[in-house]
Amino acid sequence: GRKAEGRRVVLLSRPGREERGYASAVERPPPVHVEQQALLRRGKGGGSPASLPGRSPKTPSANAHHPGAEPTSLPDTPTGNAEISKADMVLLLQYYPSDVWDFLVEVEPGLHTYWMRKIRSKTWRKQQMMRGGATAAEAEATHKVGISTLDLYIWAVLLGNTDLAMVLLSACDEPLRGALLGAKLCKKMATLLPVEEIYLKEAAVKHESFAVSLLELCPSQRAATMMLLTPARHWERNVLQFAASSEMKEFIAHRHIQFLIDRALFGDVETYFTDPCKVMLPKRFQRDPQTLDSLRIMAHATLAPLCCGFLKLRPAPGTKEDEIKWTDFYRIPYVKLTLRLVLYQTYALVFAFVVISDHYPEWQQMWVPGLARPAIVMAWWTGALILDEWNQWAVAPQTFVLDFWNMYDYFFLSATSVSLALKLTTSDFLNEFYEYLISFVTSLSHDPRRMLRGGRSHQDEDNDCRCGAVVPVLGPQDFAHRVSSIESTFLALLNIVVFTRVLQHYSSSAGMGVLIIMVIQMAEDMKLWLALVGIFFVAFSVTFAVMSESDTTAVEAVTKPAWAMFGDLGNIPDNAAGKMLLWAYVMLSNVLLVNLLIAMMNDTYQTIHEKAASEWKFSRAHTILEAIERTYPIPPPFSLPFILGRFLRWCVVHHCSSDGHVMGLKDAEDWNQEDWKVGGRLWMQNMESGRLARIMLLHKSANEEKENEIRIDGRVARFESMMEELLVAQEEMARQMDYIREDMKASHMAPSS
Repeated sequence: GRKAEGRRVVLLSRPGREERGYASAVERPPPVHVEQQALLRRGKGGGSPASLPGRSPKTPSANAHHPGAEPTSLPDTPTGNAEISKADMVLLLQYYPSDVWDFLVEVEPGLHTYWMRKIRSKTWRKQQMMRGGATAAEAEATHKVGISTLDLYIWAVLLGNTDLAMVLLSACDEPLRGALLGAKLCKKMATLLPVEEIYLKEAAVKHESFAVSLLELCPSQRAATMMLLTPARHWERNVLQFAASSEMKEFIAHRHIQFLIDRALFGDVETYFTDPCKVMLPKRFQRDPQTLDSLRIMAHATLAPLCCGFLKLRPAPGTKEDEIKWTDFYRIPYVKLTLRLVLYQTYALVFAFVVISDHYPEWQQMWVPGLARPAIVMAWWTGALILDEWNQWAVAPQTFVLDFWNMYDYFFLSATSVSLALKLTTSDFLNEFYEYLISFVTSLSHDPRRMLRGGRSHQDEDNDCRCGAVVPVLGPQDFAHRVSSIESTFLALLNIVVFTRVLQHYSSSAGMGVLIIMVIQMAEDMKLWLALVGIFFVAFSVTFAVMSESDTTAVEAVTKPAWAMFGDLGNIPDNAAGKMLLWAYVMLSNVLLVNLLIAMMNDTYQTIHEKAASEWKFSRAHTILEAIERTYPIPPPFSLPFILGRFLRWCVVHHCSSDGHVMGLKDAEDWNQEDWKVGGRLWMQNMESGRLARIMLLHKSANEEKENEIRIDGRVARFESMMEELLVAQEEMARQMDYIREDMKASHMAPSS
């Protein structure tokens, strides 16, 4: 693959075989020189060929080495200071056409980082060789960027050649990561190519099953942990993080991963993680969980700053007693999740108190004496939640995945911020704003109050004056009252959204977690159902509005189909056509459409119920991994001053960065390059992980050969048994013929032919 570039298509396709994949569906790429010009225009200054997010070239990362691609580490000089040559950038599009490359990076941005770091590494080495006296041609020939087995495997997946992909997968340096990447590509292609959806989904199952079978062959839990958590220098995520972000649920449900997640939940977090714990909870929390454990965690978290904690914490493996601090307790994932669950429920109760106290002022007397106004406390708490959401993104922007609950948080926090801003705004400020608005409209129109009177025209106002009608003018006090009324109504509606958010904290529980997943999936079903119902609703609404009685208002006539679906028929039309139409709509909506919705939800329930174990295990693992990697130790609202300081520091670092790259909090730190040198800690871990991968591949190959032998032996045994049965049947038929001949001789009958 590195020397015979012209034969790479021959390796990836078979004559006469239909290609099933994304590479066969995209248009034929333009000539090479056109792609080169486009790439060079996008790649000036060492930028990304696809203009996609990735780490800055000036920010070396700790996760940046692949043992198979680069057997030796780089010198002390950061690799990012070397400029990427135009020839190397053009080389990338020679292996991947622009359409295919854009698709790959959209599915997995880590491929962009993988290639850019590989190119920068080779470029830096060529520059060092040229500084030593070598010519440019010699440096180019010595350190030429080439494809690896993983690239061949990706091409086989894109072409839909699953058999070839599985063969190449066994030759990859990281077979676990490669199998998960292939499964992710197949799932994405299944959504883009509906004609090949079934075939691609089956291929995705094969790739994921390969990863599961390989993980099953790990000789011990320690070996599986090293395979899952060892960082790779050319990738942003380790294998476990990549599997969780790619939603490989069957892989995450494996016993090795679940055992690792169980240990990490109670503080036994491996040093492979970026934020390891130094203390662990007592073993009883894991072996015999109790209902009052949350109260014990809250009590210890409250008394720990006063050195009065009553839980006997255990030091994590490799941690000495004198290294433990009282703040390490807040880094335990179980503690993080428990504190946030309790405090968010408190936030929801305070939010409900603010909403009720607006409508019932006597409730304000129940507020804690000496504490700030409830609205001010809510504003502080909401600000802390907003910064907490920012911190989850800023820890590592390149690996952040925007899921359903993140979008839910963004919506309700934005809406809550607007409502609280209106609530905390005084009536004097609203009056001044109203007067300024009047003066601004006056400067634009001869009728300053026309826009504030509901859009009434001059002719309507003149007619009202002639008839003696009084035209109401909205005064400053009325304006402030209306704004307050709108704000109270909006907060009351947001109260439902805030309390619904509590479900996310219970998604990792065994009982409610599966039910919450079912509710979310059924909501997706209702989107399709509502789209179908909307078509019939509009059609029948217009018809009922025309055929309704004269004393029926337009709103009642238009909304009649909606209430008829719930059994409220209202005034039945007198004419026969109206009655028949109403009967037909009730049959259509209450019988056909409602039963269709029930059938869709039942199918979703059965699908999730069959995979309830894997669904819950994946949701739990995703929550715990997020708590380890992205959750700040101090929960809101107490985290506001600390995260605010991190936010200001991030703003300064981002503003001062010369390349304008969106840097995370970890990007601003200095990574230890010594660990990636030959003999370093991370280098040794990668070498050991590669050795384990090769051993597991050998075991898998041996098991497959044994299975093939067993199948062959079984076929031979079945064939021998069939031959024996045929021989026995033949002997039985010969005996029967002898009996017949003897009977015929005894009866003196001539034998027939």
